[in-house]
Amino acid sequence: MPKGAFEEVLATCSQVRLADQIEPLTEVQKQNLVAVHDRLAQQGMRMLAVAYQDELAETASIDRVGNQGLIFAGFLGPPKQSAISAIQQLQAHQVAVKILTGDSALTTQQVAQKVGIQNLAVTTGEMLETLTDAQVSELLTEQALFAKLAPLQKARLIRLLQAQGEVVGFMGDGINDTTALKQADVGISVDNAADLTKDASDVILLEKDLNVLEHGVLEGRRVFINMYKYIRITLASNLGNVLSVLVASICLPFLPMLSLQILVQNLLYDVAQLWLPWDRVAEDQLRQPTQWATKGLLKSAFILGPLSSMVDILTFAILWF
Repeated sequence: MPKGAFEEVLATCSQVRLADQIEPLTEVQKQNLVAVHDRLAQQGMRMLAVAYQDELAETASIDRVGNQGLIFAGFLGPPKQSAISAIQQLQAHQVAVKILTGDSALTTQQVAQKVGIQNLAVTTGEMLETLTDAQVSELLTEQALFAKLAPLQKARLIRLLQAQGEVVGFMGDGINDTTALKQADVGISVDNAADLTKDASDVILLEKDLNVLEHGVLEGRRVFINMYKYIRITLASNLGNVLSVLVASICLPFLPMLSLQILVQNLLYDVAQLWLPWDRVAEDQLRQPTQWATKGLLKSAFILGPLSSMVDILTFAILWF
């Protein structure tokens, strides 16, 4: 008894039971079944098809046509209210939201429309197989919906996004999401997901509220910005200390600071930086991701470092005279 996606199951059927009579499955009947499937899919239902056969020989395979019946089962899973608000908040903070799913294109479009995704153009896994990586990369910049995907196709899309320089988080709860979760920079799953899926994830959501995704993004940006502050300040301070000691060793006839005094100064400096993890981050900095920029660090170091050194040299001069 084969069961699964409608298109695949229908392809294994060659007969139909009508009024207790077994008849060949005609093209007209197939088109009628496709119409029923599409109508239900447009309502946001995930469709499961089941075919059966009265007598199955021992050597028979479900890949061979000959199944007699086809049963529809529609599962309506309306998106949670938290999904709608979470997507809106993520988009407001310049996080691109894309749907990579194994569901049908019609179901995917219906769900995307309900959660507020504007671009409803969809690309299926069958279409992806005919495209090169360059063509798929171009699609990724234009489209948000990808349906009827196999597990490896999800991983391919994530890999191509990463090749564009994007940091990719992927959320899934099924075993078929495992490959994509491993490929993503951050794999996210839920507490009631399959064990294999949770093992492949980096983050497991314990709350049934997708707004925590936006909270996680903002907290990550705060941590990154405050770490960047610490590195920038420390680099400038250390450069200033090196310049001060170098000038003092060349120009002064005495040692302005003992080694122990320098160590104590560094210790006091580190204690003063303990406030940084709780430092307030401006809202405009949280609206967009912050990129790691070595150039910015060096610029700060070569401006603030010499300024700090000038204060030290002035202090040394006062001690001398």
